[in-house]
Amino acid sequence: MVRTSRGQEGSFVTRILRLDLIGNLILTATVVMLLLVLQWGGIEYRWGSSRIIGLLVASGVGFVMFVLWQHKKGAEALTPLSIMANRGVAASIGVMFFLSGAFLVHSYYLPYWFQAVRGRTPVQSGVDLTPYVATSFVFSMIAGIGVNKLGYFTPPTIIGCAIGCVGCGLLTTLHVDTSTAMWAGYQVLTSAGMGMAMQQPIIAVQAILKPDVVSIGSAIVLFAQGLSGAIFVSVANNVLRNELAQNLVKLKIPNVSEILAAGATDVRELVPEAFRLPLTEAYNDALSKVFIMAIPFCGIALLFALWLPWVSVKKKQAERGGHAIVAMDG
Repeated sequence: MVRTSRGQEGSFVTRILRLDLIGNLILTATVVMLLLVLQWGGIEYRWGSSRIIGLLVASGVGFVMFVLWQHKKGAEALTPLSIMANRGVAASIGVMFFLSGAFLVHSYYLPYWFQAVRGRTPVQSGVDLTPYVATSFVFSMIAGIGVNKLGYFTPPTIIGCAIGCVGCGLLTTLHVDTSTAMWAGYQVLTSAGMGMAMQQPIIAVQAILKPDVVSIGSAIVLFAQGLSGAIFVSVANNVLRNELAQNLVKLKIPNVSEILAAGATDVRELVPEAFRLPLTEAYNDALSKVFIMAIPFCGIALLFALWLPWVSVKKKQAERGGHAIVAMDG
């Protein structure tokens, strides 16, 4: 006999047919159109062009269609609204979405700063990013141990987002002559906060939801993390290219199109010696605008963190027979 609720058994074909294929199609098309807007807007096409406006309208309609379809599908939906409406799940999605956006803006564009402003090679810029990556990993582990000991995931989320906001602000002050101790310290402070908070949404979902829907809630939160990267990295790229183009024109630096096409590696070799310092200043200013984006992202994540419920992980473990609640570090 075929059962009808999610997670119950049936034939392979029946289980395939129960997948929300239409919801997947609508969501994929909507996300693709939105990413095209963020990639093309202000670069390939004017923001007021018919193509950009058309894609924006279509992505908005797609989002509405997706929500309506999820409502119609109920428990069989790709992202069941009953789970999404849970306060803890909604807050976890918000924290993961915006905190991941701030984290990815830094991890993607700090190497740009090292290469274009400091003149480092790609390999050297990867080494220079080590404080950011290593600190995030270490504090993620420390926060996980703390949650297992104390039982609550909300405090490290709030504290981590708050520390991350301060670090994001400090990273916007990077300049051509910023000392190694300062830029390394800023990285450590920022990633310490983000590392503390980043894994908590997964722990929250596992502690809040019933065991039979934990996997769905975790998948939704991880999807928010992936979608955040796709959206905010594209937005940051758009900001960087537009700001850099404006700075280059303002400073009357030659070879603007070549500089924009070259990226950050060996970009100084594209201009005469007399223009290298202005080029570096132009890149630093444009990247500062990109780093500014991370401040509101982290601030919004903090607001969602304040909305998280205070649920004891230890109590949930006891209710589930001692099975540990673990985080999946995305």
